[in-house]
Amino acid sequence: ICKDKIEAEVWFAGLKALISSGQRGRSKIDGRSDGGLYFD
Repeated sequence: ICKDKIEAEVWFAGLKALISSGQRGRSKIDGRSDGGLYFD
């Protein structure tokens, strides 16, 4: 739980970057490369 908006934005940006890098690795398998958020 983040105490302020800046911390939340930084955390979310990092999470998004981590997910997007994972999606690039899986895009050859499932063809998803539109930059959306996916959770297995």
